[in-house]
Amino acid sequence: MEQNENTSKIGLLIKQLRKQKNLSQRALCRSEEICTVRHLRKIENKGVTPTQYVLNQLLSVLGVDVIEFQAMLYGTDLRQFNSDFDELWEIGFSGDDEAYMQKLEELKRKSHCDLSIPAIKQTIMLCDANELSKIHKDHDAGLNILYKALRITAPNILYKNNAVNYDKVSERILTMNEYRIIKLIAVVKTKLNQQQEALNIGKAIVTSLENNTSSFDIQRKLLPSNYFNLSYDLLDEEDYISALHVVDKALKFCNDTNNYKILGKLRYNKARALHGMGDIEQSRIFFVESYNTFKIIRDHKNAEDTKKFAKEKYNISINDD
Repeated sequence: MEQNENTSKIGLLIKQLRKQKNLSQRALCRSEEICTVRHLRKIENKGVTPTQYVLNQLLSVLGVDVIEFQAMLYGTDLRQFNSDFDELWEIGFSGDDEAYMQKLEELKRKSHCDLSIPAIKQTIMLCDANELSKIHKDHDAGLNILYKALRITAPNILYKNNAVNYDKVSERILTMNEYRIIKLIAVVKTKLNQQQEALNIGKAIVTSLENNTSSFDIQRKLLPSNYFNLSYDLLDEEDYISALHVVDKALKFCNDTNNYKILGKLRYNKARALHGMGDIEQSRIFFVESYNTFKIIRDHKNAEDTKKFAKEKYNISINDD
């Protein structure tokens, strides 16, 4: 984690939370699976700052969300900042570039946008990089900001040449910011025609999210879209079997979490995968299911796009019941 005046408080807060949970130091370390008891003592009593990975693991045992911990640490309600950021991020996906830039400038001026807090600084860098790459098409400058942002909390995920270490991403529990930064790196890599690297990053993100036991909220927010993106990339590579496997896992997850917003897109990808494997009848069924899902949630644009794609690409007609 980035060094600042609050780092000495991290150990004291961990110690306080551990005692509230009636956990011994050995129990918090999971019998030294996370770190040694000696190292934990240094964190709690001598102000040694844990790596982000160790901190995430300790918080997982304590049952404390990373954002909640940061709010305790900095005495700032980060939830309001994150609420504003979520609104901004949604605007970015809507394609309204002017509104996105305006909202970003408004967020930077708000009192709770304290850039001395690593999580907030990292988030603003993520937004700046998104603006540079998506709006101004300056992909290299966007990547440089993303690399700097990621190194604030997770420097070991990057090699010295800034290449992403897929194994490190796969095996680690990451924060929401870190997932979003790494995903945006993959998006920019695609724009730079580095599809294989983007695909490898996408696989690593999904593996990490599937194994992320620290926050179901992170899984709920990020897994569906990353499942969709990975299956889409696999379809572009004509790896229909792998794409179908990813989509089926995604469909189960979205059904279990009542996430209907992305179900139409996933059913659309399943239809494409099935058609690529030669199962024309099942492909038709899932194109219809995709269309009907979009109609139910009144996403008329995606409904019509699905209907048009099925007809023009595969000669599959979809009729309204």
